[in-house]
Amino acid sequence: MGSTEVFKREVNSSSSGSDSEIMEPSPTSQDINHMAFFVKVQRESARARASFLAETDSDGHHFSEIDSPCEQETPQKSNLGARNLPTDPGQITREVYMQTCQTLRVIPLTEVSRQFGREKLCLKRSILGARDVKAISNALRRDTCARVLDLSGIFMDNKMVQYVCLMLLENVCIKELKIANNHLTGVGIKCLAEAMRENSVITSLNLSGNNLRDIDSVHVADIIQNGTSLDTLNLSHNEFREDAGKIIGDVLENNTNLKTLDLSWNHIRCRGAINIAKCIQKNSTLTTLNLGWNGFAFGGALAIGEAMEKNTTLTDLDLSCNRIHPPALVQLMKGVVKNKTLIKLNLSHNPITVPFTGVLLGAIRDSPEMALTYLDLDGLIVDEEFLRILDVIESRRLFRVRFEAALPLNQFKRNSVLREFDKKDEVFTLDPIEMLYMLKEKMRAVDFFLKMDKEKNNLVTKVELHKLFKEAGIPVTSASVDKAMDFIDFKRDGRIDLEEFLEADRKIKRHSRAKAAKRAEKASLSVEKENRFSQAFKGAGFNETTGKVEIGVDTQAKAMLEAAMTTESPVPDNVNQQTRNGLLKPLSAKRRASVATLYGMDRRSSISGNTLWGWTTQKDED
Repeated sequence: MGSTEVFKREVNSSSSGSDSEIMEPSPTSQDINHMAFFVKVQRESARARASFLAETDSDGHHFSEIDSPCEQETPQKSNLGARNLPTDPGQITREVYMQTCQTLRVIPLTEVSRQFGREKLCLKRSILGARDVKAISNALRRDTCARVLDLSGIFMDNKMVQYVCLMLLENVCIKELKIANNHLTGVGIKCLAEAMRENSVITSLNLSGNNLRDIDSVHVADIIQNGTSLDTLNLSHNEFREDAGKIIGDVLENNTNLKTLDLSWNHIRCRGAINIAKCIQKNSTLTTLNLGWNGFAFGGALAIGEAMEKNTTLTDLDLSCNRIHPPALVQLMKGVVKNKTLIKLNLSHNPITVPFTGVLLGAIRDSPEMALTYLDLDGLIVDEEFLRILDVIESRRLFRVRFEAALPLNQFKRNSVLREFDKKDEVFTLDPIEMLYMLKEKMRAVDFFLKMDKEKNNLVTKVELHKLFKEAGIPVTSASVDKAMDFIDFKRDGRIDLEEFLEADRKIKRHSRAKAAKRAEKASLSVEKENRFSQAFKGAGFNETTGKVEIGVDTQAKAMLEAAMTTESPVPDNVNQQTRNGLLKPLSAKRRASVATLYGMDRRSSISGNTLWGWTTQKDED
């Protein structure tokens, strides 16, 4: 019924003079959708609610005692027929949180309550106890606003994990859960796996930095297998090894939900790496896979290459820092060049030599059917051949490469990068003067000067010096060449003649001898320090067989002590006077026993209080 028709009826009833009240309008479509969603939430959480209400904390507080106000009171209709919905979307959740904190006798946290009603609830690195987490979990049971819950780094114990898992059984709105850096080994990961069996909403789960080991991989596999809605899983920075790689690899073969998987910064090698590679071959949903910083080496690279030949879904593959050396790179690229879906490949920080970077790019150039558009070679040095091939590929299609530097630098065609390198004098840490002396080796100074003099005019310019470094394959900046010129050209005319070079040669030799003497002096000091350390151990009676230090006994002091214990030596007058003044007092029984034990004497022996050995100052005793 429209609003116009309602208004007509109101007018008619008033004009007729009847005592009937004004009719209430029908609920709008927005109210109907809200009520339908509320009913759906109640129905889907009915079964989980039974077990949740049965949970009791250490003080005997039952969850049924801290139920939400919206369930204790039936919503009343207003005079207009519409429900009194709160203007603040987090008002009901905030009220439940406050009531729960009052019941559990904990102080409500402002940083928590003010986030209710937002799509992202971030409690990262918050200082929370078990009761705090219980109060937050109870408030989030029926929350319909939060989509992201971040509980990273709050040091959750098993009880706190159980509260969160019970909340996940009822909440049907949280889609992204972050529980990183919480040490969820053992009971914690097991509870989470059981909760994920019943949860059909969470799509992203972050379990990085939880010290998960091979024994926990069974529960991780359970999460992957039973998480029907999970499509993003982060397992980086854990302690997974070969067994975990096998278990996770086996469950990934038939998984049809997961699209993004991060296994970086683990210890997956050998058999584990091969099993992960086999899952790539059979899996049909994974699009992003991060295997960086694991150490796949030759066997893992070979298996990945064979898997990529048959994989048809993977678009992003990260193999950074995996000990992929040139032979492993060749085996890997045999399969990668045949893949038609891979868009991004990361091979940074691998021991790939300069010539093989050109071989890698040549294989990509000769495979036009590849979809690869981005290659990450960060930390690797490329050569002139690499740059030439790169120009050919870029002229054909969209292709980008990231690398550390190119050799020789002066022929690098990208002027912007060249200017950037020229600004940084510390790009290459080798001293240009030492490099020049290294190139000279055992040649005579005159012969080396003639080698540098390309124009045969008995003069060496800055260009010729730069060319010398280039022919030797040593990349240097303009600032480094200027430094070498300033060292040699003491006439400051911009050119080096034979006289200047001979003088510089003598200066280099003196400089080298000084550095060698300094290194020798440093080494001798180190040896002397080690010798003193060894002598200290020898003086302390270090026993190399047992590995223990036996404190030596001063025989002279021991003899004096024994004599003092057997002979009643008179106490000097000054000692008696100090004793009467309260400055000296006899040794206690505990102190006398300690002294006797130190010198290897029987504990039952006592030190006479009338001897000089039996006295101590008041300050020392205190």
